[in-house]
Amino acid sequence: MAEASHETTVDRKIDRSQMQISEEVAIQINQMNKWYGTFHVLRDIDLTVYEGERIVICGPSGSGKSTLIRCINRLEEHQAGQIIVDGIELTSDLKNIDKIRSEVGMCFQHFNLFPHLSILENCTLAPIWVRKVPKKEAVETAMHFLEKAKIPEQADKFPGQLSGGQQQRVAIARSLCMKPRIMLFDEPTSALDPEMIKEVLD
Repeated sequence: MAEASHETTVDRKIDRSQMQISEEVAIQINQMNKWYGTFHVLRDIDLTVYEGERIVICGPSGSGKSTLIRCINRLEEHQAGQIIVDGIELTSDLKNIDKIRSEVGMCFQHFNLFPHLSILENCTLAPIWVRKVPKKEAVETAMHFLEKAKIPEQADKFPGQLSGGQQQRVAIARSLCMKPRIMLFDEPTSALDPEMIKEVLD
């Protein structure tokens, strides 16, 4: 799906018995293409993801996995084809982009935490400012997800005081605090130990 020698694939060989998959389409990609200059990084991508479905996009380093995810959240602009997220087509319309981003959570490979904010502030910032959630409710939600990630005791620390694995847990918790309709994960377990990986996947 990317360059011929570095193909990206979608893994659907998974047990769906525990999933509540709807017939409603969450993400629809039709003949999407992306270039960096003359380099054709994503070629004629077609993908349909249904509500409640979990998929894994597989491929070697440099095959375009992160670029594809970033295009779905319009952090990267695609040059051809169509991307429809939650019924809204992603174009240059800023209102549509903002609406999609408020409903699509993104957990980055390199954390992207705000270094000058505490862990708790990192988790409550978007719910308070974007969703207009009362501060008390935002704090309760943040602590709930920090507890799920097994790092509630780190709430008052800053990202630079945490290990890479702890920062990744914070990044995951922060994404979930927005209670998004769709979640995008860019190698979210890369810095976690095997036991914590199972916790995250569960």
